[in-house]
Amino acid sequence: MDICEQEAGSAMRLTDRIQKLKQLVRAGEHKKFRHSNVPDVLNKCESEGLSWPRRMSRLTRRLCEAEKAVIIGDERIVSTRTVPDGDIGESNRTKN
Repeated sequence: MDICEQEAGSAMRLTDRIQKLKQLVRAGEHKKFRHSNVPDVLNKCESEGLSWPRRMSRLTRRLCEAEKAVIIGDERIVSTRTVPDGDIGESNRTKN
């Protein structure tokens, strides 16, 4: 079992299940769930002349709407990203 450092400096042993999930994340297995169907919100905000707080609200909402629920194997609490780098503006400015 792997040992994970906690805030107070004490060590916590990872279960086999958690160790396997950790290895999947470090290997980048989650990246295969990312998609390219990302809304272009920045130009719409510009054309509507929205204030910065309204833009942030719109961008956050569209980002959440673009995400797809993904639960890998034995996960229980997840937040697997499906939108690459959260980029939802200007037709993804620079595609990586």
